[in-house]
Amino acid sequence: MRGTLDIFKRIKGLEQDLEKANAELRAYANELEDRVALRTEEIRRKQEQIDFELKLAAGLQRSMFAPVSDAHPARVSVSYRPCSAVSGDIYDLGSGGQNQLYFFVGDISGHGVPAALVGAMCTMALDRLDPGSTRPGQVLAHMNRDIENMAGTHYLTAIFIEVDCLRRTMSYASGGHVPGLLLTPAGKLQRLEPTGGIIGVGVDDAFADRRLRYPAGTRLVLYTDGLTEHKNPERDEFGEDRLVGLLRKTRGEAPEVVTGVLEEELTRFGPGTLQDDLTILVVDLP
Repeated sequence: MRGTLDIFKRIKGLEQDLEKANAELRAYANELEDRVALRTEEIRRKQEQIDFELKLAAGLQRSMFAPVSDAHPARVSVSYRPCSAVSGDIYDLGSGGQNQLYFFVGDISGHGVPAALVGAMCTMALDRLDPGSTRPGQVLAHMNRDIENMAGTHYLTAIFIEVDCLRRTMSYASGGHVPGLLLTPAGKLQRLEPTGGIIGVGVDDAFADRRLRYPAGTRLVLYTDGLTEHKNPERDEFGEDRLVGLLRKTRGEAPEVVTGVLEEELTRFGPGTLQDDLTILVVDLP
């Protein structure tokens, strides 16, 4: 009998211990639930703040770009489509003096906030120069030196073009950028090949200038590789040949029609979100 009583006492003690453990576990679960809810709310607030800051940054980034009217008397259309909230693509255009215009397109490696930060540095470096008195090769060399120690692992490809509308000549320099395209009214195509290496890697800051003449009504097309390297589901690239074909097909259309057609064809070729930032400048030169 004594042994049976002891067993029951032990069982009762174990039941009490178990009840206490369950109570502690329930309290811990409730506390954990509260902590998870608190942390979830904290994450939500931080995400809202990030979204707000990104929206603000995107607006500020766009405000840094000159309006197309600054390139009068040329007729210009720009397509600028970041693949995320902010872009690693940059462009500029404007007047460098009497009868002189300039156009710039740059593409920072990567995309998103880190690339956009380097892009802002490049834009500020460009703003410190006087396009009217600085040769294209010098513009890229200055930019190369300005961002070399700030760009980290990022680098830049860019093309800078000066146009003399009176003499119908242009000078350009390209640091490893995809070739700009010139299409004459007669349909002749000329590629503006690179004149130097990529920018911001500390290898070389020598960018040659090239000068050429163009007939009235020539169309200039500058873009970033987010256009030609856009892939379809089969992993085929949009490519330069397809781009040139569309430019020839739309030669008689206004620049704003051309950028619209290119956007539509790009979406039709590879549906879904962009895989890289995209910038296209279509310019009808006087």
